[in-house]
Amino acid sequence: MFLTVTDTKRNKMKRFLVHIHLYYDFLYKELKQCLLNIKDYNEIDLYVTLPKHMEEIENDIKSSFDNVNIIISENLGYDIAPFADVLSRVDLDDYSYVIKLHTKRDVPSSASRFWFKGAKWRNMLLKFVKTKENFKRVLDRFENDRTIGMHGPVTSTFNFITDDKIGHKESNKFIKDNISKNNIYYRFVAGTMFMARSELLKPIQKLNLKYADFDKPDASHEDCQLAHKLERTFGFIVYNNGYKVTDCTITAFKNFLITSYMNTIRILNIITDPFVSIRITKKNKLLVKILKIPVLAIKLKNID
Repeated sequence: MFLTVTDTKRNKMKRFLVHIHLYYDFLYKELKQCLLNIKDYNEIDLYVTLPKHMEEIENDIKSSFDNVNIIISENLGYDIAPFADVLSRVDLDDYSYVIKLHTKRDVPSSASRFWFKGAKWRNMLLKFVKTKENFKRVLDRFENDRTIGMHGPVTSTFNFITDDKIGHKESNKFIKDNISKNNIYYRFVAGTMFMARSELLKPIQKLNLKYADFDKPDASHEDCQLAHKLERTFGFIVYNNGYKVTDCTITAFKNFLITSYMNTIRILNIITDPFVSIRITKKNKLLVKILKIPVLAIKLKNID
């Protein structure tokens, strides 16, 4: 049973920094409801990044929320580059928590073996703000357990063992060159929607990243771009500072059971990888190989 954050604790809480990257305008209504669930619990500074002006949506945001900052972003670095830009504009000491959300488009059904079918991935990532009750539960966990540094859904959290080989190798080098030469251990939230203690993101600010440092988004997600390295770096920073990444919407015991099950499945996939390979190519095709021989290639549509 989760404890409730007392009024005294909440009165001492600083503002929340909330960033949403709104690339797909048709998903705005879903994110708006999530934002409304957050603002009922504390004052927020809302930063909204858009790839272009969306007049109707911008007007609705301004009329629905206070302390709004709307920024037209460059189409570089997926949702990560805009987030780095927002961090460069704020003093993290002004906030207790940072909440990062974005419009994760549906994964096509033809790619369901590769990842989560349809809206499942997005729904898992947004679960912690989908209802007021869920967000209250997550906030209570943070306030009552100082070992928690970041919330992320257990089913979308990978570690340095279950990460893909290229992502792990490239991210390790990036972390050692730019963050810390300590032993590289991390768990990270694939899809980068999370809630974290604000002070933990200060190392990202110190990188002084600019849009020019990022690449144009690749639909295949085949290469490990700077955005993918930072996705893993967020998790590394949490552990390097003595905190953990966990799913605050469920109990610690259930978290352990699901993590053990998911890791077992992922490790089995790693073991069988030399024999069976399933990936999305740069040309946006789902490619299946058995013993390195292509047996299936399907052109995908509408993949984020």
